[in-house]
Amino acid sequence: NVIDVFKWMSDEYIHDELKKTQLPFVAVAENFANDFNIATLVRNANAFNIQEVSIVGHRRWDRRGAVGTYHYTDVIHRSDPNLFYSRMAEKGIPIIAIDNIEGSIDLPEFTWPKGKVCVVFGQEQIGVSNIALSYAQTCVAIPQRGSVRSLNVGTSSGIIMYDYMVKNS
Repeated sequence: NVIDVFKWMSDEYIHDELKKTQLPFVAVAENFANDFNIATLVRNANAFNIQEVSIVGHRRWDRRGAVGTYHYTDVIHRSDPNLFYSRMAEKGIPIIAIDNIEGSIDLPEFTWPKGKVCVVFGQEQIGVSNIALSYAQTCVAIPQRGSVRSLNVGTSSGIIMYDYMVKNS
């Protein structure tokens, strides 16, 4: 399931070619309760050619929905959330939580920081963890008009990655 220019190319070749034009964006999928939508987040990461997906928490996730995109996008497991978030903060990489909690900035009004960012997507029904929120520079919400409380992680990640790409192109 690759675009024509990559047909018949090896996974390693595709991975290396994509690295040349990646966006400086680390997507974090918090996986403390289950892996709902991580595969979609990984597929979105490949579609928008972001630098890395870090899965924080449980290692296991259902890869079927990623349609092999994990071969071309770096997907790294991080077992210790405190260690991971503290290292991002020590490197000066802004941590941005995506959640519709009180005090969040609506995405249309949000200006992305320059340089590399670490964007945290929480767990379905749980939201972003308190650990991530304690390290986050800010929290961003996707405005909604319907009756549901929130969007799922897969959908949210696509909207956020698209917004980042458009505002940083």
